[in-house]
Amino acid sequence: YGLYLWHWPVFIALSPTRVPLDGYELFGVRVAATLAISVLSYYAVEMPIRRGALTRLRLRRLRVRPAILTPVAVTAVLGAVLLTTAGAPAAPVEVSAAEVKAPRIQTGSTGSGVDVGVPPPTRILLVGDSVANSLAPGLQNLAATDYFQLWNASVPGCGLASDLGQRYTAGWESQPPKCVPGWRDRWPAEVDQFNPQLVVALLGAQDTFDRRVDGRVYPFDSPSGQQLAMGELQQAVDILGKNGAHVVFLTAPYYVMGWPQQIVVNRSQYNPAWIDRWNGFLHDLAAANPGKVSVVDLNRVLDPAGRWTDTVDGVTVRISDRMHLSPAGADLAAQSIMPQILAAIPPPAAER
Repeated sequence: YGLYLWHWPVFIALSPTRVPLDGYELFGVRVAATLAISVLSYYAVEMPIRRGALTRLRLRRLRVRPAILTPVAVTAVLGAVLLTTAGAPAAPVEVSAAEVKAPRIQTGSTGSGVDVGVPPPTRILLVGDSVANSLAPGLQNLAATDYFQLWNASVPGCGLASDLGQRYTAGWESQPPKCVPGWRDRWPAEVDQFNPQLVVALLGAQDTFDRRVDGRVYPFDSPSGQQLAMGELQQAVDILGKNGAHVVFLTAPYYVMGWPQQIVVNRSQYNPAWIDRWNGFLHDLAAANPGKVSVVDLNRVLDPAGRWTDTVDGVTVRISDRMHLSPAGADLAAQSIMPQILAAIPPPAAER
């Protein structure tokens, strides 16, 4: 119980921004710290309370009744959690447009010295979950070079399946509060506000689960599960591309479990066959929407051997949770996929 109680605040407190480690080294430090605190808590707090030892420490002199020890202990634990997590970096949920100013060029041909404005930068909207959010810095680092404007509208922990019914992890779970409003309400407003020419979507980590909608169960690996997923993907395309934007779906990379959690591994995003199935849905979607939808293979970039890896070409591409991209991994991925993403931009009407 102590390990369960303490692992989360310890993992948050010992973040990569506070500890100069990453990967397995950081994971080892976190596990060691969690174990040490749990042992100390067990012998110094839990066992004395269970044996009643604390009630015999002259409580009568202090005029403290044993009945109030429980709320005091709970308060102390909550206080410790707050102290260990205070100052920890907030989850990167912000939605912002990164401005890229349009340069001015000289005509030069007439010698008039008149400035001629070039077209504004390409507007790219990024949607998805926390994995998309971890990719965003790499895309943003290329904005000035490749001349585009990026709006990172990803919401960590929220995918297409987070918006309707329930998902089965170790039990049926409903839509997380952080996913409200859902993408059916959120994306139309963002598309209207930003009016993107290109939408990049990275989903799958929150979507490869068995579903239950209106009491009916949709196993992910069944025809009904495929029909549900394809229907939501098509609805996403209709929303994201309603103003004429081309929608580029990135294939989902493979995931492995990086921290203890209750989940049925073979019926989740940790099953590589289910990630392959999801990525197959994306190709089917592109085939059903020619000229409107493209697929760019991020999976091959991050998992070039066809299986999960944390190192590509000597670069550690994932952080210690084994799911999200490291800054170097985001740069490597962005440099690999950005040419294909930009190539999907429809040509101007005059060139068609």
